[in-house]
Amino acid sequence: MSGEQLFPVERHRIANLMIERVELVHAGELQGIKVKWRELGWDALIGEFAPQGIGAELLEIEA
Repeated sequence: MSGEQLFPVERHRIANLMIERVELVHAGELQGIKVKWRELGWDALIGEFAPQGIGAELLEIEA
């Protein structure tokens, strides 16, 4: 399932589940972002794609 197939609300829910904080980094020549991941968010998302989960059901429908 790609991001384009998800409703914007679902993409937002997944991003909030996975990411705790995003910081802009600017230190000398180094520029970019620093992402703090939510460890428990990964577990919750993986659980949705476990057998009998809603994510697994969605993948079966698309196949």
